[in-house]
Amino acid sequence: MSLFGTTYPPIDLDGAVVVISGGGRGIGRATAKLFAARGALVCVGDLDEETAVDTAESIGHVPAVTCWTSPRAIPGMCSLPR
Repeated sequence: MSLFGTTYPPIDLDGAVVVISGGGRGIGRATAKLFAARGALVCVGDLDEETAVDTAESIGHVPAVTCWTSPRAIPGMCSLPR
């Protein structure tokens, strides 16, 4: 990838857990798909359940968790037990 004349190597996200807020559409959806393609476990968060599920399903064979939320639920989105 090249940005402002500088070339960056691809990032390996194999095994990383990534939370994408606003992942139902637009830049969030594109980011969720890119991170999943790089090996990350993606948690797709969006206020619109239908678009969040659609994004998670579009990721395909890569595991994805869909978290649809209300604004008050965002602090606990996709929390994992310790």
